[in-house]
Amino acid sequence: MGEDHRKKKKEPGTSGVSRRDFLTGAGVGAVGLAAGGAAGAAPAAAETGAQVVAAGEMVPVALTINGQRHRLLVEPRWSLLHVLRHELALTGSKEGC
Repeated sequence: MGEDHRKKKKEPGTSGVSRRDFLTGAGVGAVGLAAGGAAGAAPAAAETGAQVVAAGEMVPVALTINGQRHRLLVEPRWSLLHVLRHELALTGSKEGC
């Protein structure tokens, strides 16, 4: 039992990367990308003049739908579907899965 039974001879046409090594590398890359993306998002919002709104505070919004302009106050947590169907009574849009 001196030999490691997990080691196999390299078959022709295969790379030296195992499935485990590939998945480990992909996971590390995804974590790094997510951390880098989150760090870069905050300055971008500050540069555009976006403002932070408290939960429950209404925000003025202007929408142009079918050539008609609509100005209304919405809560930041509302989806566009909610605004169209419940606030503007435009029931043509349907909720998917």
